Amino acid sequence: MEDGEVESTTSSSESEAEPNEKDYQLLDSFNEMHEKTKKLSQANNFLKGKLRWHMDKIVNCQKELSSLKLKNEELEKALEKSSCNDKTISPSSPLPM
Repeated sequence: MEDGEVESTTSSSESEAEPNEKDYQLLDSFNEMHEKTKKLSQANNFLKGKLRWHMDKIVNCQKELSSLKLKNEELEKALEKSSCNDKTISPSSPLPM
């Protein structure tokens, strides 16, 4: 009985050491997932860069808008203080050309 047990133990451990079809399928699936993950990571990094660029543009536009608002207020105050007594022009209406 011991000889039979030793043989079955040896043959089962040999079969566990040899890769079978399921092992290759798992390895192929893992490699596919790894490649997809690398591509997604690259796409993610690209999109993060675009997002940073757009956020910088938004910040610059907001700064420019604030600057233009201040300039507009200054011009309206200057218009109010000017010696022009024309009542048809108001600070909120566009200037005639």
